[in-house]
Amino acid sequence: MVNKLRNLIKRAVVTNPGKDDKEIPVTQIGYFGKTADTEILYPYGIGGVPPKGSICLVFAVGADESNRSAIASLPQSRIKNLKEGDVFFSNQLTGDSIIIRNDRIEIQSSKEVNITAPIVNIIGDTALGGLGGLPIARIGDAISSPSGPGVITGGSTNHTAT
Repeated sequence: MVNKLRNLIKRAVVTNPGKDDKEIPVTQIGYFGKTADTEILYPYGIGGVPPKGSICLVFAVGADESNRSAIASLPQSRIKNLKEGDVFFSNQLTGDSIIIRNDRIEIQSSKEVNITAPIVNIIGDTALGGLGGLPIARIGDAISSPSGPGVITGGSTNHTAT
């Protein structure tokens, strides 16, 4: 009985990330010299494939060791120094992340970022090239050009000023 209770929750390591092609993803884990395929569970709206070496908490569902589910983490590469209330989503292999902080949202990407939507609205000042980058001129903005002052009246690949 005591051994059965001890085996209800154990720590394991991901040995093979597996495939994410089923309703509940299955990952191979290693613990106490054994390997086993295990369901990986995530909170609502969050998912992923834990990389090899991730640490898991493994739960024997219904006290049946052959019916395992796990929650995985890769603590050595997690985003650190978060403040109370901060939340992050990240690909810990590439370093790409979204951090929702109390006072801002930060998006870090090593590749292109695609937004698919019927309309994308940016409300507020916009800086290209990072903080202190070049401003964007919008329709109705006053400008000065070599031919004198003007107002942006339209735009696309053909920019006009009057």
